[in-house]
Amino acid sequence: MDRLFLFLASIPFLIAAPADDLPASVQDLLNKPRYGEARVTWMDGRQSEGSVKRVTDQFVTFAPRSGACENVELPKISSIDWIQLRVSDDFPLWSIPLLPFVGLWENLTPSVRAPFLGDWRSTDVSTDGRFSRVGINSDQSIWREEVIIKKGIYRIDHGTLYITYAGSAPDEAMRTQFVCDELLL
Repeated sequence: MDRLFLFLASIPFLIAAPADDLPASVQDLLNKPRYGEARVTWMDGRQSEGSVKRVTDQFVTFAPRSGACENVELPKISSIDWIQLRVSDDFPLWSIPLLPFVGLWENLTPSVRAPFLGDWRSTDVSTDGRFSRVGINSDQSIWREEVIIKKGIYRIDHGTLYITYAGSAPDEAMRTQFVCDELLL
């Protein structure tokens, strides 16, 4: 019986490593979240360079330069080293006198740039909290959506998003996950 109690009492320590057991660079990241280019070293010795997109108390979202984003659990990280972006030494100095002519050429020639992208929102919100949005995609297709504004509270527990709207029934639950810097429902 004592062994069972000892085993059950140790489960939380087996599931999540305390913050004191994390490497110094990971603890520094938790204390002061930072985003940008970094080199992540895993506990198994692998290294990868990429971009830190999100920092939580459980994981770091890391987008390697090649491959898909992944949520890396903090206990699996050995170190995070920040990479300073540097200007290339390959810039030809002889081209500096030509820069004003390049600017003049850009202003005189018709623009071949991508079309204007954006969205429009109606300024008036109806009494039931609805408004419309219209936008243009990069492929020049037009989209429209109706938006309903509702107030309430939410919580995320073990990958499930629970929403309770003001003046409505109890929680609505849906599975959710973070992929890179987006919340996917």
